[in-house]
Amino acid sequence: MKGLAAISTMALLIGFTGCCLAANPGSVSIEQATTEALENREFANVLRAHAQQACMVKDKQKQSAVMQVINERLREQPTNNLTYSARFVHSSCRQMLLNVSFINGACLSKPPTQHEIDYSNRVWKEDSLSCDAEIANPDLTRAEPVKEQTEAEWEAERKKEGVSDEDIAFMKKIRSS
Repeated sequence: MKGLAAISTMALLIGFTGCCLAANPGSVSIEQATTEALENREFANVLRAHAQQACMVKDKQKQSAVMQVINERLREQPTNNLTYSARFVHSSCRQMLLNVSFINGACLSKPPTQHEIDYSNRVWKEDSLSCDAEIANPDLTRAEPVKEQTEAEWEAERKKEGVSDEDIAFMKKIRSS
């Protein structure tokens, strides 16, 4: 029954965070990204404790539930589009979820080696500190979408890089096709 209680606890967490953080089809504001980062950090800490306990008692069902929860959470927060670029400001907070997934996955197949445990603890500490720093002092330049360049600006940039006129003409031809 312990596994069922843990799974229901995680289901409540998913339900709570899912209703608050459902992926917005529009752009993500820096405020929303910061809220997600704070929740990701807290969520990762809770899941890490669940994963460690499940690993110790070899509770494969609970470990699988942890993996599923993390995957659902990450799917709710796409980062592959310019409209979601504000999430990059707090990328270490998202990485904390991936850190839990790493050590939990290692434990799912076999007991983690000391090297895996040491590595997991090291990156956890680094990402936790980075997450705290990103929340305290966000680098808002990472939230800005890439600006569209005019053809003339693009060409001037290539010339600064030392690209020949022939190569620029060739690149322009490829870009226009």
